[in-house]
Amino acid sequence: MKQTKRTLVSLLLVFAMLATCLVAFSVTSSAALATELPTSWGAELPEGAVAWGQKIGDKDMTKASEKLEGSGTEKDPYRIANVADFMYFVNTAAAAATANTYFEMTGDVYFPVITDTTKNSRDFTPPTFAGYFDGKGHTIWNPRNRYAKNAEAASIFGTLNGATVKNLTVKGAFLVNTAANADTANAAGLAGTISGGTIKNCHVVDAYLAGVRMGGLVGTASSAVTIENCSVTGGTFNPTASAAYLYPCFGGIVGYAGGTVTVKNCENSMSCESDDKFIDIGGIVGFTKTVTIENCRNYGSYTSTLTADNASMGIGGIVGRVYNAPISLTNCYNYGDFTASNNCGGLVGLFVASGGGASIPTTGCVNYGNITAKGKNAGGLIGGTNGWVGTFTAQDSANYGTIMANNCAGGYIGGILMTSTKASVLVKCENYANYGNVTATNKFAGLLVGFYSRANTGVIQDNVTVWNTVWNISVNNSVLTGNVSATACAGSICGGYASTLESKPLTMSLTKSYVDCSITAAERSGVISGGWLSKDTEAAGTFYDTTGMSLTTTDSKFNVTLNLNGATSNTCYYVADAGQTISLTALGDAFSNPTAEYSAKNTLNSYAKTNSLSKWVKGTTAPELAIFYRVSVDGANVALNDTMTLKLFVKASSVKGIKGEFSTIMVNDGTKDYAGALDDTSENYVFEIAGLSAKDMGTTKTYKIKYTLNIDTANPIVCNGGVEYSPLQYA
Repeated sequence: MKQTKRTLVSLLLVFAMLATCLVAFSVTSSAALATELPTSWGAELPEGAVAWGQKIGDKDMTKASEKLEGSGTEKDPYRIANVADFMYFVNTAAAAATANTYFEMTGDVYFPVITDTTKNSRDFTPPTFAGYFDGKGHTIWNPRNRYAKNAEAASIFGTLNGATVKNLTVKGAFLVNTAANADTANAAGLAGTISGGTIKNCHVVDAYLAGVRMGGLVGTASSAVTIENCSVTGGTFNPTASAAYLYPCFGGIVGYAGGTVTVKNCENSMSCESDDKFIDIGGIVGFTKTVTIENCRNYGSYTSTLTADNASMGIGGIVGRVYNAPISLTNCYNYGDFTASNNCGGLVGLFVASGGGASIPTTGCVNYGNITAKGKNAGGLIGGTNGWVGTFTAQDSANYGTIMANNCAGGYIGGILMTSTKASVLVKCENYANYGNVTATNKFAGLLVGFYSRANTGVIQDNVTVWNTVWNISVNNSVLTGNVSATACAGSICGGYASTLESKPLTMSLTKSYVDCSITAAERSGVISGGWLSKDTEAAGTFYDTTGMSLTTTDSKFNVTLNLNGATSNTCYYVADAGQTISLTALGDAFSNPTAEYSAKNTLNSYAKTNSLSKWVKGTTAPELAIFYRVSVDGANVALNDTMTLKLFVKASSVKGIKGEFSTIMVNDGTKDYAGALDDTSENYVFEIAGLSAKDMGTTKTYKIKYTLNIDTANPIVCNGGVEYSPLQYA
């Protein structure tokens, strides 16, 4: 009985905590949706806290201290013990600090919960600081500044010049910058601007930000800046910019990165549910020219009410918009969902390049969020690109999210637009996987690229048109699965592409890769790619299903079901000869008429003698990528006697795609393999685990399917998905 009471009390406590969380989330969500500032904001202070403006006993926090304890050296730093000391720091000491001036916090700093945000008052003006500030794990509670006139920043620090700030938490901040006609009106949880320097182990919790350039941690970063081991949790942001401003943006960590900026080991979970401004949004960085981002996570989501067709905006899980410079993303993950008008990507929203050297290499990056563009360009990793030169390399990366756009949806890149005769774009995938469904409610959907367009004019030399453009797609050791659908123009690799008839073709090469999908479209779609367009817009040109593209495959397997104009064809085929080139033009009506040549290849050829898929799917190089044959245990029963026999079974239909291709199939319990045999009566593969004793009755184990292929019996493949079973379940 006592145990039951304790359990009930525990459950009541859990429900109480859940209710508290729900209330807190409700406040944040309503603030995010508000067009005006919230009427109150802040975190409830701990018991015994004496906040700014209060005098309790011998604790007088109604005026700033006259000095700080310490001498300001590294061994004897100035010490900030309370909010009175902090106000002396921001009003006096910070501006006088040099690179050799040291400060540390010895206690928390308390500002009261904000109950009236309509006044144009502020508690302090963010200082310029060039020294060394160590928060020592302490917290600044409910700091606030609000500006109705031109101001540099609403933040804790206005400008950091080569400074170091570390080990500090900011909680419940209310930082609003409504500066009129100020392109760089920064609002940030820690620093409005940082020009050189380091921010380390700093955290912002439940902040309210409003401004033109907003960052959960930093508004604008430039020069050589390193930000590491930082986080932004909860809170919301409210853009105050219009389209007239220069690069209005929000980043979970940095709003605008204009120099050589490195962000490492950081996380963001700040979200915004409504916005009617033109703005670049990034889970880690909003707008950037050059940035290196490593080991970062975004959990924040963003939904825009913007209906205008703004081609310049970028919404990305890691970076909103990249402008004319290379960036690098390594081991970055997005878990947030994004919905906006255009250019939404799991990692990068929009990439703009007008010169050489611009690239986005992604290594070990994964998107789990659902990405939706109400207009155009939604991509699993990159929403849209626009410019002259670009190299997009995805290595050991994957998309698991559902991708949807009105036009141009891709499992890797939504839409590629090249705007110059000198344009050169390479899309290269190494150990890449797409598992999310891709949908274009209008046109252009593909598991890799939604739409690929190049410049439409060449350079005339000696009365001959010379095309300087290089545009191709290279896929190696990759897996592309998921359903593809569009009203028109859908394909397993590319939804469609555009150029002039005289241009060089779109060249695709697939090596040791696996494609398995269902394509549904009304017209102008194909197994590999959808419609080819002679101009940038459909109205200006004519679609062709095959002209202008060449495909080279080596040791790659396709299993594609094409549903086109009401007809369905299982277009499974495999190209085994190294270097073999398929001229899609020579295949005649195979793409527009699913009953033509491809429909005759429903029976898959044998795997090639050299096949590296089994090496790849074991996860030695790719992050969290599932086996391309997803086989799991379907059920179990147990026979009782002196000893027991646990029988696990796998439906024969679940391994239909590889039946006859594997040499052995087994169940593995983590220590031992159990061979299986096909029971024709039940149409199951049955695995007997005999000799179980009474002590095994309460033992639960995880069983996984393991098999070897005829072509590679030395390398068994273990399916990722396991099922837990115990004989006790069936006794």
